[in-house]
Amino acid sequence: MRKNSSLTSPHDFHEVFQRGLVASNRYLVLRYLKKENSEDGNRAGFSVSANLGSAVDRNRTKRLLREAYRKNEGSLKKGYDLVFIARKPLKGRTYREAEEALLSIFAKAALSKGKR
Repeated sequence: MRKNSSLTSPHDFHEVFQRGLVASNRYLVLRYLKKENSEDGNRAGFSVSANLGSAVDRNRTKRLLREAYRKNEGSLKKGYDLVFIARKPLKGRTYREAEEALLSIFAKAALSKGKR
């Protein structure tokens, strides 16, 4: 995941939260918004709240999610802003479980290529 493919400004997060759609499962919430006139790729942001645990737990969770997204971003439709919000049950899970949760949420949101 390139640095310029990240959501960084509070304005971008706010726009996705205000106008975007939602898909969720036990481990994650995905808020996503189709960008106008942009087919150059997706931008992703990750949110892990303090109730997930210590800073070590939160940072590990973000690293797992970023890596799972990086490995699977090529299989997604282009032109979306994505915000991933970790839920408490994700704490302490393995990479494989985090990746399965991510793929499951992509399927629910119909963001995988070849799906409508």
